[in-house]
Amino acid sequence: LKPGLTSKQDVHDQEELYYVVAGKGRITLGGQAFTMEKGMIAYIPPNCTHQTKNIGEDELVLFWMFGTPPSGSLLPTEDKWAVREEARP
Repeated sequence: LKPGLTSKQDVHDQEELYYVVAGKGRITLGGQAFTMEKGMIAYIPPNCTHQTKNIGEDELVLFWMFGTPPSGSLLPTEDKWAVREEARP
């Protein structure tokens, strides 16, 4: 995720785990924001709305996995991790 970009808001029926490989970001879980930095892990419970923003100067690189297989195909059929730029003050 490039600096200043935000992922679209997402929710799944299974738990998810993010590991921060590089960069600095903010993850919002169910309306509560947390800062993430290299080496940190974020646990996302099932059915928890979440969104990630890169708040650093470098790319935010995440490794993520699901606790149980997602429903439907195990291979993505479309890019569902679209990003958007926010207006800067």
